[in-house]
Amino acid sequence: MRGWRRLAGAGALGVLLAAVAGFTLGTRHYENFFPLQEKTTWEYAVSRSRTGGTPEEGRLTVTNLGLTRVNQRPVTPRRYEIAVGPARQRYTVFFHNDREGMLFYALQTEKDPQPRVAEPPFYYLRNPLTPGAVWGGEDGPTGRVESVRETVGVPAGTFRDCVVVTLTFPPGKPLKEGRIWYAERVGIVQSRFQYHDGLTETFRLVAVREEKAGGERP
Repeated sequence: MRGWRRLAGAGALGVLLAAVAGFTLGTRHYENFFPLQEKTTWEYAVSRSRTGGTPEEGRLTVTNLGLTRVNQRPVTPRRYEIAVGPARQRYTVFFHNDREGMLFYALQTEKDPQPRVAEPPFYYLRNPLTPGAVWGGEDGPTGRVESVRETVGVPAGTFRDCVVVTLTFPPGKPLKEGRIWYAERVGIVQSRFQYHDGLTETFRLVAVREEKAGGERP
């Protein structure tokens, strides 16, 4: 895995992304937990299981692409490439930072000629990062901050003081609930999604790669 940097835990966070512009230092702000730096890639171990079925294992890579616009809004595309068993998927999610939180704004699959705006766009993460804070609802998912001091262990290391968010989706959507663990200056270190059809997917961070200017990798 040449070019990948494995994180040893909380002590490595400053080494990984300390110099990234856009972080709000000295406060727990959603931008610190959702890095948008171009050419940063996260690798996750995937576990997929269905009630009564045999679990499947795989890999997911998520890469930030360059800032663009959808419907005149500035968005950061994140390319997702997932492989579980023989199945392969590739799609792009467009996130919009509206200065209140990070919106899941649009989606583009390999079959889509253009990004499709979510109906409605919804917050993945939003201030204030305080336990019990709630947002969304109605036609979109309801977000709730469950904790801001949770410790989680994943293949990349042990991360302390994680922000934990639950997204509860309304009836009629394929997704039932998502639970997401965010580490400061790293981003999502673990997530778990449950679907109405009994499928559960778990993603655990393995490594992060940060491409420097000129295409060099640390």
